[in-house]
Amino acid sequence: MHYIVLMYADAAYAYANDERQQLHEQELRYSGHLLAEATFDPSVGTTSLRLEHGVVSVDVGPCMDAEVELQRVLLIQARDLNEAIQIAARTPHLYHGPIEIRSVMATGGLGCGDEG
Repeated sequence: MHYIVLMYADAAYAYANDERQQLHEQELRYSGHLLAEATFDPSVGTTSLRLEHGVVSVDVGPCMDAEVELQRVLLIQARDLNEAIQIAARTPHLYHGPIEIRSVMATGGLGCGDEG
């Protein structure tokens, strides 16, 4: 099964400087668990869209106010949610912020098959 691992941290955290996290992800890649990853560019910022009364509104900033921001996303492969939790629980990123895990129904277009 495929899972999305959403990694949050405050704005001061910089993935590019986190060697422990990078080494952890390299190990996940070699083990076949890490399928894809993305880091967000903090210099670009966030743009949110909403549909209000049939009109799309565009706002600068995240759609929700929070103390932490989404900084990195991993697509992992695991037998089940328990294994996904075990994989995510070992990440050094937990020292910098919370992690959210979501089951993926399909991964079409990512080169991972559509079996979810």
